[in-house]
Amino acid sequence: MTRFLLSLFAAALLLPAAAQAEHPPPPPEDGQEEASPEQREKVLKRIRLVRMYALTEALDLDEAVAAKLFPFLKGQDTKLKELHVAKRTHSKALRKMVRADNFPQRAADEHIEALGRIEIAMAELHAAQTAGLKKILSTEQRVKYVMVREKLEHEIRKTIRQHRQERMRGGAGGRGRTGGEGRRHRRGR
Repeated sequence: MTRFLLSLFAAALLLPAAAQAEHPPPPPEDGQEEASPEQREKVLKRIRLVRMYALTEALDLDEAVAAKLFPFLKGQDTKLKELHVAKRTHSKALRKMVRADNFPQRAADEHIEALGRIEIAMAELHAAQTAGLKKILSTEQRVKYVMVREKLEHEIRKTIRQHRQERMRGGAGGRGRTGGEGRRHRRGR
């Protein structure tokens, strides 16, 4: 059943891309393919749906607990989404500096410090989520939740990485990037 859920999850992630294949959005100004806000929202909804199925099965949730858990997680997702948007904005500004080979100290410091604050806020949000789960789930369910969440997050990252690689190879009429300078910078080499 777990393989089925993971397959369902992968399919859910790739559906928006398949729908966009006929009319791909223009590439963003920094040369990296990014999904539109609408595409991201569709993917997030599908991720939540798959997460809901996976958690319901893995935690053996009854209706009463599910009615508390999923709205709580959705509220946490909203806060996390805001942090991810801010992180993307600051990261994009830093990438722009790298491409331009121009590093104004004040602007660079502001973006780097903002990224640090965002990472702290994300850690605090995860801690608050853990505390909130104590009010909703049993100890056994919380342990299983952590394990399922880790597995789902791993699968999300893997599927998104594969999807991006496919888009980069074929997204621009087969002229996708071959892993030049931008790729080294993203990986921190």
